[in-house]
Amino acid sequence: MKQSDDEIINARIKKSKSMELASLIIWLVGIIFFNVSKITDPALEVVLIVISLSAMVFYILLRFRRYQYESKK
Repeated sequence: MKQSDDEIINARIKKSKSMELASLIIWLVGIIFFNVSKITDPALEVVLIVISLSAMVFYILLRFRRYQYESKK
């Protein structure tokens, strides 16, 4: 039974790592696009900022969850 629990935790850690990478990529693309492009529409600026900040918050939450999984091992 212990081995299957370890396998479940390892699968969750692996999934969490891939989701962390995806959220970092979204954050970086949003920041780069925001800094490089000349945006004149304030609504689009707000959308890019919200998406970038949401991706960073999501990354932090995933990181915390992965830390919890790793501490269970």
